[in-house]
Amino acid sequence: MLITKDLSAGYGKTVILRNINIEVHPGEIVAIIGRNGVGKTTLIKSVIGLIKPLIGNIYFKDHKITSLEAYKRARLGIGYVPQGRGIFPKLSVEENLLIGKLINSHSNINQNKSPQSAYSYFPRLQERQSQKAETMSGGEQSMLAIARALIGQPDLLLLDEPSEGVQPNVVAQIGSIIEQINREIELTVLLVEQNLDLIQHIAHRCYVMDKGNIVASLERSELADQQQLIKFLAI
Repeated sequence: MLITKDLSAGYGKTVILRNINIEVHPGEIVAIIGRNGVGKTTLIKSVIGLIKPLIGNIYFKDHKITSLEAYKRARLGIGYVPQGRGIFPKLSVEENLLIGKLINSHSNINQNKSPQSAYSYFPRLQERQSQKAETMSGGEQSMLAIARALIGQPDLLLLDEPSEGVQPNVVAQIGSIIEQINREIELTVLLVEQNLDLIQHIAHRCYVMDKGNIVASLERSELADQQQLIKFLAI
């Protein structure tokens, strides 16, 4: 589904990512962990096209997308939930979802999708469909950001710190919904996350980053060792 080959990227003359090689297979939930400032968000932004690689390539569904603009990647089937959620605070829940449909739809079939498809996974949003996004809790805003990306029916969903600023019980609920969507429609997910409980609950595999490099790849069985994960976060 997604492959990066020898990917290096950064900001101006500052190189953040160095020779990143990852693979995300169809139907997987793959996590990227590491302490703050090691390049996790830069990697996600490179995949969606907000940062142009210095060297290396990115492949999505066997097509090289290295030079494609972000909106073209979205239309190919990549959904993106940025760190901080990126919702439109002055708009209502339903208006946010309708904008998400326009941004993320990647086929004529998807153009006919309504917010109802998102509400089926996030009934709390349906209860608040007329409410302005800025008046919602952090957990509800995270749900809205994910629902907005999902409404375009992406094949790959990129999530950058979905648990940030969210209460633990709501994080667990969001994790269960992501797991449900993955199970029911085989949505492929790549997420950056610091919440170890969430990673252990939903991730099939995990890449560990440090100083712009991938330093380890952990299988599902290895994710059960929370002490090991804590050590990786403290590198």
